Amino acid sequence: MRKAFLSALAIALSASFAGVPLSRAALHRSGERLPFDLARGVEEATSLGQDGWLKFSHFAVVSPESFPMRSPLGLHHGWPYQQAFLFGAMRAFGDLSLEETVGKTHARTSPQGWRAGFFWSFERRGWDEEDFLLIPPEGRQGAGFSGHLFGALVDRPRWGISFGLGALSLERTDWPENDGREDPSRWTGWGHAGWGAAQGWILADEEVRGWSVSLDLEQRSLEGARRPGPMRYAPRLRAEMEGLDDSLRFEWEQPLWDSRAYARTLWSADDGFRWGELDFWFDPSRLFGVGATWLRRDGEDLFGGMVRLGLVEFGYSYAPQVEQLGGMEKSVYAKIGFGITRLNVDWYGAPGAGGFASGLVDKKAEAKKHGGTR
Repeated sequence: MRKAFLSALAIALSASFAGVPLSRAALHRSGERLPFDLARGVEEATSLGQDGWLKFSHFAVVSPESFPMRSPLGLHHGWPYQQAFLFGAMRAFGDLSLEETVGKTHARTSPQGWRAGFFWSFERRGWDEEDFLLIPPEGRQGAGFSGHLFGALVDRPRWGISFGLGALSLERTDWPENDGREDPSRWTGWGHAGWGAAQGWILADEEVRGWSVSLDLEQRSLEGARRPGPMRYAPRLRAEMEGLDDSLRFEWEQPLWDSRAYARTLWSADDGFRWGELDFWFDPSRLFGVGATWLRRDGEDLFGGMVRLGLVEFGYSYAPQVEQLGGMEKSVYAKIGFGITRLNVDWYGAPGAGGFASGLVDKKAEAKKHGGTR
């Protein structure tokens, strides 16, 4: 009886982990999306005026039999992959003094003068006949993209302004039998500007490759809001264009409760509704949380979600992941992420928050909670 039960359980688990074959065309669409995801990740890392940040994430799947890739050459068994790394630091120059700002809920220090720094963001995503960590194998079959975005940043947190300039390198990788490769590598310029709640970036070479403008109106108490109030429920809005001839995308993120519950939706000017999400974080550092998504793909409605347990995130047809790595709908995945950030003197990002989403913890409040100082 026990043996029969275990056999049935194994069959059920195998069926639940089995995914549909990945389309080579879908993987390439997600690779073309990579430059915009890199630019967006840098914006999110720098928009709060952190002193430094370090993030790493690695995508994992259960079995190579679950995720074959379909191409004009047939069906290939292997592994989808997505690996990301982001590192940067800022340092004050000129007036190095600190100014104390005391609110009704907390006190915080911030530099009065200008700061300068740098960043480097790297990500590779795609599919390969072998699983690997950091160093890709010399396999015969593979399809994917890798991108580097690096640059210099200047900001003045007291005024809420920031500027950045840099470059992006995008490289396409295909197995040797594919003779249809065009422009396997490409360099693009990157520019950034921010003022208060407004942030924007542009990617351009001979022509504009894409741009984004966002307005983050939510006043999170963890990020310096002087008192809880209506602005804690103000939305975050974004308009983004991938190239001059591509569709305009609109995103709305709406806080629902105490910097923990959020609703998010993405729309396209050409396709209309793309996906929506409801998520809940058990604490603002976003170490633990759950999310549910509704994805509309090729006229079909797909429901999925994710569960984050510290450094590990599990998901099924999770819409943001499907957007990043095309073809992962109706599939179970795991993602391992680590990140740590520091915002001036009194704030730090909990490990695990970076690599997935931004989350900050008040160091002074934590010290008082535990009856001491840090």
